[in-house]
Amino acid sequence: RRILFNETWTLPVYLSFVIRFFIAGWSFWLLVSALPALALWSGERAWIVALLMGSSLILLAQREMEIIRWVIAARPITDEAMRARFDRLVAAANLETPRFEFIDLKGGSIANAFALPSLSRAAVVFTGPLLQRLDADETDAICAHELAHLEYYNPRRLRHRRLVSRLLIVGAAVLTPLLQQL
Repeated sequence: RRILFNETWTLPVYLSFVIRFFIAGWSFWLLVSALPALALWSGERAWIVALLMGSSLILLAQREMEIIRWVIAARPITDEAMRARFDRLVAAANLETPRFEFIDLKGGSIANAFALPSLSRAAVVFTGPLLQRLDADETDAICAHELAHLEYYNPRRLRHRRLVSRLLIVGAAVLTPLLQQL
C-alpha cells in the first residue's frame, strides 16, 4: 500500500484507525447480539444484567451517530468554498443541512465518504484523502450520493428503524431471563 497508494501512516496509526472504525460501525449491534448470551451467562443475576445492559444500549442508541463521529474523530470541514457547494446541493435536495465533516487519516490513503442519518442532525463524513485528491465536481458528485442516502433515510424510515432496534433490545432484555427460568 505504501508503494501503490503512497501511504505514510505507521502501523500504530493504521491499527488505531481500523479498530476505531470497527468499534464505531459494529459495537452497538455486537452488544445487542451479545445481550442474551451475557444475561444467560450471568446465572441468577440474569435480570440485573439484562436490564442494565438493555438500558445502556437504549441510551447508547439515543446518541449513536454522535458517538460514531467522536470515535472516528470526525472534524468539521472548514473550507468555505466547499461548504458553499455542499449547501447548494442540500438546498437542491430539499434536506435539512447535515454536518459536513472529515477524518484525518494521518498518512492513510483511503478515499471514502459515508452518510450518518439521524433524527436530530445527520452528518456526511469524508476521509481526508478523498477531499484532497478529487476535484470540486468529483467531490460534489460524492456529496450528492451521500445526500441521497440521507434522503432515503427520511424521518419516517429512521423512526421505524429506531422502533425495531428498541424492540430487539427490550425483547432480548426481557425474554432472555424469562426463558432462563423455564
